[in-house]
Amino acid sequence: MSAMVEEDENANELQFGNINFDEVETLTNDEMYLLLAKRHNAGMSNELFDQTFAYVERVATTKINHDVEALTLDLRQKLGFLQLQRVNDGKRIPLHKFEISCLANFIKDEDTSVDEILSLVPSMSRFPVDQIELAINIVIEAKERAGGGL
Repeated sequence: MSAMVEEDENANELQFGNINFDEVETLTNDEMYLLLAKRHNAGMSNELFDQTFAYVERVATTKINHDVEALTLDLRQKLGFLQLQRVNDGKRIPLHKFEISCLANFIKDEDTSVDEILSLVPSMSRFPVDQIELAINIVIEAKERAGGGL
């Protein structure tokens, strides 16, 4: 059974087992913060919830509902329309929904490097460095506009 899981799941190849990303939306840390904050404010609490909430509270870029909605929409539109050129065949392809959410979550400041992104999102290695830098810059600019700086 575990051999089957290894074949079906490989984030490097954007294979996620039975999850069809055409049918689901991924959440950014900011969106997750808003969802958990509502439950936290309603009194929900247990050890796992408290640890998860503390984490997303720490890593969320912005915590204001309107700003989160605007930033998420901006990033999904800009990164969703972006066509990056694959290294192996030169074909221009869009980023995967998983990659878009990862970029939105992992890029925190202007110092985010391509090497850092590649270590966190290995599927991005299918694109050349300059193309990854373009995606990083889009996220940085969007977060600066949304929050007045990173």
